[in-house]
Amino acid sequence: MNGYSMRDVQCCLNGRLFDNCLGKWFYYPHQLPFVIQIEALASQEVLIYTSVDNSGNGAYLSSFMSLLMIEEINAIPSPARGRSDNQLLTVSGHKGVLPLHQVSGSVSVTYFAMLKCPAGQSAELALIIYEFTEALRIYMPAHLASHDEKCWEARIASLAESKLSQMIGDTSDQ
Repeated sequence: MNGYSMRDVQCCLNGRLFDNCLGKWFYYPHQLPFVIQIEALASQEVLIYTSVDNSGNGAYLSSFMSLLMIEEINAIPSPARGRSDNQLLTVSGHKGVLPLHQVSGSVSVTYFAMLKCPAGQSAELALIIYEFTEALRIYMPAHLASHDEKCWEARIASLAESKLSQMIGDTSDQ
């Protein structure tokens, strides 16, 4: 697991953390209907992201690269910025909300960040996951982040099926 102790990371979080494979995890935050994916990169950075159906019908578990290829993303815009009245001490120690990149595709909305996190720094990884989750509470539109009794059991949708349905719908409209 790239030197991270899953037990140490899990005890710092309010949600469920699952090991996907070496250096990759799924995190289901409590009271939020999406899945956060975490990947430890060889560059001692962590890629953290979540992809949801842009109509609010579920979360996607597709890898970040699959998302970029299926959705045919041409450019990734600058990070989203939170409202100035929301204060959070970020990993870098600055006041404000962790800036997230937002990528909107034809069927999905993805939020992501890539941050330095030395291997074995479980507390640092837990802090990154926490800050990402808190930033999502601010950036994500209300219709995508509705509350539910069993939110950690987010409905999982298929990105490929959603994209195919959208493409079929587009051709039948013409």
